[in-house]
Amino acid sequence: MRDYSKPVKPLIRKYSGELYERELHRELTRLDEQFDRWRRGEIDSFELENLIHKFHQGPSRELYKTYTQGFPDHAVAYGIVTELLNESEIEIELLDELAQALEFYRGMKARGELRMPGET
Repeated sequence: MRDYSKPVKPLIRKYSGELYERELHRELTRLDEQFDRWRRGEIDSFELENLIHKFHQGPSRELYKTYTQGFPDHAVAYGIVTELLNESEIEIELLDELAQALEFYRGMKARGELRMPGET
């Protein structure tokens, strides 16, 4: 992460944490649907265990890496461009300092190269 102004650093951490929660919630909701299938007897315990393993090795691991080992400023810019975060609710000083990253992700989106949230 580049060196941001003192007031912006906690905003990046705040919104990065919010994004992590939202994306993890989406993926856990998908996993919870599999638990519902298991409870209804549509899948057996072994299949559910396999789905839990796939969740842990796939979406859970990728989100963890993105939000704990990646670049939180880019995660926030991605969240704004993909509308996981509402740009109108973001502090203007944060938007100003994320201008380059926002432009990068907007360009990717315009070219159809941006993976949208929840896509595999």
